[in-house]
Amino acid sequence: MEKVIITGGTGAIGHQLTKLLVAHFYEVIIFTRNPKSHAVQPHVRYVHWDPSKKEIDAKSIQEADYIINLSGANLNAKRWTKAYQQEIITSRVDSGQLL
Repeated sequence: MEKVIITGGTGAIGHQLTKLLVAHFYEVIIFTRNPKSHAVQPHVRYVHWDPSKKEIDAKSIQEADYIINLSGANLNAKRWTKAYQQEIITSRVDSGQLL
């Protein structure tokens, strides 16, 4: 079974993508800041990561066949001020660099 890491897998898109991948016989590893807060599911594993603190599960990276990076600040959470636009950009750049 091939393994796919999804960062941002607990969001709306990540949740639907996880269901689709599991239905097509992939194992999904979801990187999240709080893995213990998610229910156990067949073929889905939650592991800790925190891009702002540069924390990542290196073992899971080595296991993965694919990585899908959906993480970053929520695009609909706030008004897009200059400061929030910078937060959106920084959150995506930081997570990409850590991966």
